Amino acid sequence: MPLIAAAISAYIYRKSADEMAYLSAAVLGVSLIVALVVAPLFLKVAGVCLLWMSKRKLDLSF
Repeated sequence: MPLIAAAISAYIYRKSADEMAYLSAAVLGVSLIVALVVAPLFLKVAGVCLLWMSKRKLDLSF
């Protein structure tokens, strides 16, 4: 459910302007944090590994 809410708020953020965009960005942030807290340990470790590998790849390209 939090990921669905994040996807909907990201869509609203891209299509709207002003205060509605700020509100949808706040909902997006809260939804992603809730999704990370609720996620199983395997998904958390996989996400950290993906971020680490992408960061490492970016560092090597400079």
